[in-house]
Amino acid sequence: MSEAEAIASSAIQLAEAISNLSDSEIPTALPPAVVNALLKAILPPLYTREQSVYEYLLMNRKRMWLAAVIRHLITLNCSVKCKIEGGECFLSPSHVQWFQDGIVFLQGKERFTGLIERYLDGKIEVAAAARTMRGRESMGVDDFMFIDIKEAKKQIEAEHVPNSVEGLELVFIELQTMLASSVEDEAKYQEFFTRNGWFFGLQFTRIDSHKAFNDENIPDFTGIRQPRGNRDIIEIKPPCLPLFTKNGNFRKEFHEAWNQCERYLTFADKETDYLRREKHLVFENPHCYLIAGQHFDDPQAKKIRDKEHMNPRITMMTYDEIMRLGRHTIDILKDLLAKTTSKPSQEG
Repeated sequence: MSEAEAIASSAIQLAEAISNLSDSEIPTALPPAVVNALLKAILPPLYTREQSVYEYLLMNRKRMWLAAVIRHLITLNCSVKCKIEGGECFLSPSHVQWFQDGIVFLQGKERFTGLIERYLDGKIEVAAAARTMRGRESMGVDDFMFIDIKEAKKQIEAEHVPNSVEGLELVFIELQTMLASSVEDEAKYQEFFTRNGWFFGLQFTRIDSHKAFNDENIPDFTGIRQPRGNRDIIEIKPPCLPLFTKNGNFRKEFHEAWNQCERYLTFADKETDYLRREKHLVFENPHCYLIAGQHFDDPQAKKIRDKEHMNPRITMMTYDEIMRLGRHTIDILKDLLAKTTSKPSQEG
């Protein structure tokens, strides 16, 4: 028996042994490092700049073919086709599994695509981004809010979210058009978000406009955060607000906006009882989101991140990030419009 034939025979025995393992034994028998080593053995990363990439592909054509076959077979065999209200879909595994007693998966019209969802304690929940991706950062559990689909549907009704795909897309196009037309009037953006508070993401059950703390502290918006009902602060500035000098330093306008956010947070901390008793506003260690600017380059973005590290309770988001967050929210809402809370039936 040749070495290749011996490996094939051993692989069949290994497959039989793996099939007999319990679910809890799988991570011990095949930890990610072992699987990674196996894949690298099939297709070693031998390509260097000194050689032609096409010659590299040709020299490893059988290995390339096998790697592609493995990917194809995983795609075909590791998704569950099911039916829900709204049509057929696929439930596919996700490589992020943060919960001991739950399962995180993808649900989409195609295999290994779609929304991140979680099944935990008998409930299906959808993941809403708590923040947007910045550069090449990796996302973790703290970057998502998992929202009960039943509660999300209640929020859709309470917040007057458009109840059609066309209506959702029109809202997105409205803000997109304002940005493309370089609208400078801050009031127009405030009016847009007053009508479409859900655009900030589903982590807020309600967005209220201009809830005055006192005569001097009147933030543009406060959002009631799931699940405890505490409020965060959202301050809007126009996308055209000049934030950086030609030398890359912060302009006066940036410092004024940042200081305004710090003032709101300080007041909410010091006057928690007053705001709860007199204004019916519940704050407990609130966060403030400052929305301003557009199209920052990498050095400018890094300067803002450094500023955030000095006060982690303030997050600055550009209108580019708001558009990405809005698109993510719309994708979730489209799915919720077609979904019921009944369990999907397996087809195969």
